[in-house]
Amino acid sequence: MDIRQRKGSRNRILSQEQVQLIHEHTLELLERTGVWVQSEEALEILGNAGCDISNPKRVKIPRKLVAEAIEAAPKSISVYNRNGDFVHDPPGGCQLLWNRLRLHPPY
Repeated sequence: MDIRQRKGSRNRILSQEQVQLIHEHTLELLERTGVWVQSEEALEILGNAGCDISNPKRVKIPRKLVAEAIEAAPKSISVYNRNGDFVHDPPGGCQLLWNRLRLHPPY
């Protein structure tokens, strides 16, 4: 995973070691503690995929399943507006995370 800081960004960028540590702790959390899943349909899908759904308030997701999902995810994405018009390909592909997407003209 290549994480780069964009020029002029005020965001702090994590080191590769920090990213790996967060990933490992996340896998441990999903596998040991689990997550609360409220959707019956999601519970069925997760159960069929190999998750422990014996307690729906603590669905435990094995790290192997997470690794398979990451591997199956697209390596890049394209962004389209609500009219279905192409906007752009974000730098870094799927590694880019947005909490707000603000598109200005000409988008």
